[in-house]
Amino acid sequence: GESTKYTTSLDQIQNDSITALSAPPLTAIFTTVMCSLLEHSLRILWCQVNNRPDDCFARPSEYYVTLDGHGQRFKHEVMILPYLGDEKTRNELIRVIGAGPCALLSDLFAAPSAEAPNIRSAVCHGIWDVELVKELEGLGATSKESTDNARKSEPLLVDAAFALVSCLDLITSNLSSGKTRISNYRPVYTYTAMATRSLDRFLRDLVELDALVSENSSIADCIKTMELQQPKLCGDLRPLKIDSKALKEMAYDIFPTMVKGDDENWIDEDTFSEHQTNLALASNIVVLTLLADASDAIKKYLDGVQKRIDVLSMHPSSTKDRRILKTTTRFCSAAMIVRDFYTFTVYVALVTMKDRNDVGSPNDATKKKFNREDIVRASERSRMTLSTFDSHIANNLDRSLKALQQYLQGKAVKKVLLAK
Repeated sequence: GESTKYTTSLDQIQNDSITALSAPPLTAIFTTVMCSLLEHSLRILWCQVNNRPDDCFARPSEYYVTLDGHGQRFKHEVMILPYLGDEKTRNELIRVIGAGPCALLSDLFAAPSAEAPNIRSAVCHGIWDVELVKELEGLGATSKESTDNARKSEPLLVDAAFALVSCLDLITSNLSSGKTRISNYRPVYTYTAMATRSLDRFLRDLVELDALVSENSSIADCIKTMELQQPKLCGDLRPLKIDSKALKEMAYDIFPTMVKGDDENWIDEDTFSEHQTNLALASNIVVLTLLADASDAIKKYLDGVQKRIDVLSMHPSSTKDRRILKTTTRFCSAAMIVRDFYTFTVYVALVTMKDRNDVGSPNDATKKKFNREDIVRASERSRMTLSTFDSHIANNLDRSLKALQQYLQGKAVKKVLLAK
């Protein structure tokens, strides 16, 4: 009955989509029209599977069910969120069309990242109006003129159009077969995706930095120099040390989807699990920023050491060479400080997530009770100190070390250290 009609309609839309994107292409026109068609088609299905028939239609004084609008989710239903408005009832649309297609829809229409396409918003706010007008004018043009216009099409618009077709393919194949075609597509632009990318990069570079510190004799000699010159600071920093394996386990506990391999399918339970960490990160943007900054900072320092490491074995024959060697030795002498401080900032970010949002294992030893203001202050202080430390380490190490000394004196940081 209705389901068959719906599937047939989507199949027809998909066939028409391929025609619209063939020569001469009408990419902007297709994308503009397709946003409304796809949204209302999904609205009809959402209402069917969630037993909400009245929400298929616009009603006076009632908010509409929409494809995007995550920021106003407390005022109206958003059809691709894992839960309905009560945050308790699971959205059956996830099960019917599949977690992979829903992840793709979220990335295309409702992602918080500035890098996300957010297609419907782009269309409604006129971002592609120039392309749209150009295509409308070209409808009456000759074949050659249409071809010339096609070469000037905005690449991002073309990508968005083909992404919509891919999404339609996933949805229609799931509905036509009556069986969900599991996809290994996973979210790219959600808060959790951004956080786990930062964590993955950080953990990867941490392993590399640990290897340099433990295996390279030249770096080890530089670190000894720092320990001799700054014995008190190095001693004060020892409590910051976090084992890389323990940090990884903590990250995996808080973000379970990090464990999944690239070739593993994205399933319904992944969607619901990620939703919880998305909400947690949405209320702790400082955590997201701190993780990204720590990932960038350790990468920057690691690249700097690898770029300079050959200088440590040079035999200076001039004042200039001696100056270069001295500067390089000083930069590399901070390797252990960098390793421990940067790792601790990531630990602070993860503790903030656990303490404030009850994510991860409830029996984890790191789940301590902090005053809300203290843990937020520790995260913010970590981010500010990391920024100062990273900015000056190459050219003014003394300033970086001074910022770190002040950081260690902060009450909120001391509380995190005591509970560690």
